[in-house]
Amino acid sequence: MQQILIITDNQEAADMLAHGLTLRGMQVDVAGIDSHLRQGDDLNRYTLILVDTDRTDGVVLCRQVRAEYVNPLLLMTYERDERYHLTVYSAGVDECITKPIGNPLFLAKVDVWLRRVHAQRAQGREIDVAAFHLDTVRRRLRTPAGEEIRLTALENRLVSLFFYNPGQVLENEMIISRVWNDYSVGDNTLLKNLVYRIRRKIEPVPNEPQYIQTVMGGYIFWPDGSEPLRSISSC
Repeated sequence: MQQILIITDNQEAADMLAHGLTLRGMQVDVAGIDSHLRQGDDLNRYTLILVDTDRTDGVVLCRQVRAEYVNPLLLMTYERDERYHLTVYSAGVDECITKPIGNPLFLAKVDVWLRRVHAQRAQGREIDVAAFHLDTVRRRLRTPAGEEIRLTALENRLVSLFFYNPGQVLENEMIISRVWNDYSVGDNTLLKNLVYRIRRKIEPVPNEPQYIQTVMGGYIFWPDGSEPLRSISSC
């Protein structure tokens, strides 16, 4: 069953949207915007998230959600100013839906995004590199030691990027663009912290990395262990 989360500051309108989605066989949760601005949640269990608000901090919320959420993120708003819409898209929203909107068109838009998710999952994105195995849909990584590790959404993106480019130097700017999807929420400090978290999960000795190593201006992934490069450091 498709799971949808509606985050809103208009409970009555959200209930109407939820009713139409429920009639289509979807499971819908409705939450207030303030609670999600204050604390996080395991959002990736939802197939789609819809934010319905015209508050200025709605953009902040969308940016927070996108930092850990990989599936479609939609925003409903009465705002028609093009500059606002550009800000919304830069925050990671996949579609900005202008209100008012008829229920049939709203449901059609949701169906389009759900079909995209279904098509991606049908591909069965599993990657094998050396003794590593990554299930990108379930976000599970099996290490050479046979340990199965759960990854966050950001960790999953970065590990996938490394797995598709073994033995290649990946520059920081490129990694940030790919992992954070050009949503202007990533920087070198966040990237360094993300690499640190992954090393703690996969490296036998995190402070002496064998697999993910630092090079000048970026990182390199050796799936079979370290390679003797003079420019490598473990920072």
